[in-house]
Amino acid sequence: MLKTFTVSLFLAAASFGQVVTWAPLFPTRFDTVTIWFNAQEGSRGLVNAGEVYVHTGVITNLSSTPSAWRYVKTSWGVNTAETRMEKVGTDLWKIRFHIQSYYNVPLSETILQLAFVFRNAAATRTGKTAENGDIFTPVYQPGLNLVRIEPPDSLSFADQGDSVKIRIIKQNGDSLTLWREDQRLAATIADTLVWKYAVQDIGAQRLTARVRNSAGDRKTLAFEIIVNPSMTFLDLPPGVRDGINCIDDHSVVLSLMAPHKSFCYVIGEFNDWRLLPAYFMHRTPDSSRFWLPLQDLEAGQQYAFQYLVDGHLRIADPYTRLVLDPWNDAAISDRVFSNLKPYPKDKAREIVSTLTTNPPSYDWNDATFVRPAKQELVIYELLLRDFLDEHTFAGLTDSLAYFHRLGINALEIMPFNEFEGNDSWGYNPSFYFAPDKYYGDEAQLKGFIDAAHRSGLAVIQDIVLNHAYGQCPLVRLYADQMELNPWFNKKSPNPVYSWGYDFNHLSPATEAFVDRVLEYWLREFHVDGFRLDFTKGFTNTPGDGSGYDPARIRILKRIADKIWSVDSSAYVILEHFAPNQEEKELADYGMMLWGNC
Repeated sequence: MLKTFTVSLFLAAASFGQVVTWAPLFPTRFDTVTIWFNAQEGSRGLVNAGEVYVHTGVITNLSSTPSAWRYVKTSWGVNTAETRMEKVGTDLWKIRFHIQSYYNVPLSETILQLAFVFRNAAATRTGKTAENGDIFTPVYQPGLNLVRIEPPDSLSFADQGDSVKIRIIKQNGDSLTLWREDQRLAATIADTLVWKYAVQDIGAQRLTARVRNSAGDRKTLAFEIIVNPSMTFLDLPPGVRDGINCIDDHSVVLSLMAPHKSFCYVIGEFNDWRLLPAYFMHRTPDSSRFWLPLQDLEAGQQYAFQYLVDGHLRIADPYTRLVLDPWNDAAISDRVFSNLKPYPKDKAREIVSTLTTNPPSYDWNDATFVRPAKQELVIYELLLRDFLDEHTFAGLTDSLAYFHRLGINALEIMPFNEFEGNDSWGYNPSFYFAPDKYYGDEAQLKGFIDAAHRSGLAVIQDIVLNHAYGQCPLVRLYADQMELNPWFNKKSPNPVYSWGYDFNHLSPATEAFVDRVLEYWLREFHVDGFRLDFTKGFTNTPGDGSGYDPARIRILKRIADKIWSVDSSAYVILEHFAPNQEEKELADYGMMLWGNC
C-alpha cells in the first residue's frame, strides 16, 4: 500500500498535500495567486474557527536557511484586511493576492517560496502542517518548470509489489521523461506524464523527472519511493537508556521512546542523510522504543543527525547536549560560541541534534567547596542576557569578584538550558540537556561553575519543568495527537495559569524524564540545586492551583527526594504561591519557597 507524507528530503520539491492548494499551478512573482487552506488537514488547530488570518512571508535566495522568512507581511497577531481570509466552505478558506505587490520584494532578490502560518483572530490557535511546522508553496521562474502531482510528496512509502501512480506536469519544454537512475521509464511530448511504477526493491528508489527544450535548457525534479525493511523486535541492550549512549570511541547506541509510532530511521552525516535499510531502527517488543547501534564512527568527530519518525516527522534527540538551529544559530557570534558546527541547510530542516563518541572531559577543581547553609543564603538572581553585553558564561566568570563585594554567596541563574530563540528569559524551554548556545558552550558553563565554587559562591539553576514549548521533541512527536503523548497533558488542567505544553507529572514517563534531567545537571555540571519554576502547576487537579492540593505535595516531595538521593545537600527552591498550609508542609520537608516561609 502506498503511503505519502508531507516531507521534503529534496528541498527544491516541497509540497504539502491537502493542507494548502494554489492556483495557478506555476505561479511567478508577477502572478496573482489564490491560496486555499483546509483547516481539517495538517495540525487541525483552526477547525471551526470563526475567522482566519494568514501570517505570511517569503523565502528568497537571500534567506539564511531554506526556512528563514523574509518580508513578513505583519507582526504576529496584527489583523488587517490584507491578511484576512475568506471562508468558502466548511473549514475551507482562501486568500488571493498579486505576489510582487503583496510582499514588495526587491526585484534583485529571487522569491523561491511563499511561507504561511494560519491563525485565528486572537492569535491563540494556528493552522500548520501535521508536524506543527510552517507551510511553504513554490514560486517559479519563467521558462521550464516541473511539478509532481502524484505522489503528492517528495518522499513516499510503499510495499513491495505496489503499483504507484506517477503524474508529472511540465510548463513549456519539448519533452518530458521519467528516470530511475540511468534507466528511462517513460517519455512524452505532452504536458502531462502518467506512469504506473512497479515497486520491487527494499530501500530507497530515486526517480527523476526531466524536461528540456530545443535550445538545450533542462530542469529536473527528484523524488523517492521507499520500501521499509521488515521490522525487527529486539530488547534494548543492557545499560542502554533513552538518548545517545556512547559505547566506545567508535560506536554509540541511539534509543528513542516513541510509543504509538510505526517506524523510525536515523539520518545524519554518517549516512549522507539518506533513508538506508541499515539505519532502519529496531523496535522493542513492547513497542515503546526504537533503537539502533551506530558503528565505525570517527573518534572525537561531531556528527549532526535526526530521527525520521513514521516517514514524515524529523526530530532531534531529546537528550542531545548540543542542537543546531536553522533559525537562530546565525546570530551567535564566534566570540560567544567558537567553532559552532554549521547547520546542514541543504540536507536537513527543523532542529538537528549532535553526537560525539568521546567528548572532551572537564577537569573539576571544586572538591573543597562547601555550600552555604540554607538559612545563610544571600542569593543574586541573574538573567545572563541582560547582565553582560556579551551574555556569556566566560564573561560571567570574570565578574565573580563583583558579587563578593556585594556580600552575595549564591547565584541563581535564570533558565540556561536550550530555549526557543536567542532573546528570551528562558521560560520557553525546548531541550533539557543542552546549555543554550546564546550564552556560550558547555566548557564555558562548567568553567564558570567551577570558578564560582572556588571563590565560595553556590550556583542555583532556574529550570522550567511545568511546561515545554513547541520545539521540544517530546512535544513534536505527538503534536497532532497530544492525547497519546506520554509526557504531556492534552490540555492543562489549570485554565488560568498555563504556558506552552503542560507536563503531566503523574505520568511515569514524565517522572523518569524529570529525574534524569535533574540528575544530569547535578552530576555533569555540579549545580548546587534548583529553583523550580511555577511548581504551583505541578498537578493534574483542575482549577487555578490556589487551593490546598495533596496530590501536588506528593509530586513535589517525590521530586525533592530524587534530587536529595543524588545530592543530599542540594537546594530545592519552589516558585509556588500556594496556600500557607501547603507551603509550610513543603518547607517542613526541607524545601525553600519564595514567599510565606
